[in-house]
Amino acid sequence: KHWNYTKEDQSSSEFNASVVVAVRNRHEALKVFLTSCIIVNGISEIVVVDWGSDVPVASWLHNHPAKGMVKLLRVTNEPEYVLTRAYNLGFSFCTHDVILKIDADVVVVHTNFLELHWPRPGEFYRCSWEDAGANENARHLNGVVILRRSDLARSRGYDERLQSYGYDDTEFYGRLQSLGLTERTINLHHLHHIPHSDNLRATASAAVELNGGRGSNSSSW
Repeated sequence: KHWNYTKEDQSSSEFNASVVVAVRNRHEALKVFLTSCIIVNGISEIVVVDWGSDVPVASWLHNHPAKGMVKLLRVTNEPEYVLTRAYNLGFSFCTHDVILKIDADVVVVHTNFLELHWPRPGEFYRCSWEDAGANENARHLNGVVILRRSDLARSRGYDERLQSYGYDDTEFYGRLQSLGLTERTINLHHLHHIPHSDNLRATASAAVELNGGRGSNSSSW
C-alpha cells in the first residue's frame, strides 16, 4: 500500500521528538509505520517495543530504511501482550522532551505532523473517539497521544493494572487532565489506520468491558 503523504517545504530543527510504538507479531503494519516516520519532520528516535513476537523484529529491521532511527527493545517470556506495560517500558527509554505514543497499525501522512501538534507547557494532544463521527478510520486512532516527558512522568504513565486492550487510553487522558493539562485535538486527517482482521477487533472489544469494570472500581494509579 502506498499512502499519499502531505509534504511541506518548511521544517525546523527545534522540533525533536521521541516516538514509542509497541508490537506483538504485526510486522507488516510496523514496517509500513516505520516507513511513514521517515518523511515526518522532527522524529529523532523511534522506540520500538517488541513484546514477545514469534519472529523477532530484529530479524528484519536491519534491512529497513528507518533502521537508523530505531531503538529496539525485545521482551521475552510474556505469554500475553500487555499494552500498558509495553508502552511504559518504551517511555522509559525516550530521550527527548516531547513523546508521540502511537500504535503500530497507524501511519503518519503529513510531514509537519509534529510541528502542527507540538504541545506547549501545560497541554497535550490526543485523538478522540468523540471526533470520529462516521469515519471508520478515525475510530481506531484513539490511542495516539503527544505529550511532554515531564508531564508523562508526573502522570506515572499507563495504569499497569489494566492488562488488556481498552479503557487504558481513556483512563490515562483523564489523569492528565486531573493534573491540570489542557487537552488539544489531533487532526485526524494526518493519520491513517491500517485495517486488520475482525477477530482481532472482537478480542479487543471484549477486553474493553473487562478493563472498564476493573478501572471503575480501582484507586488512582
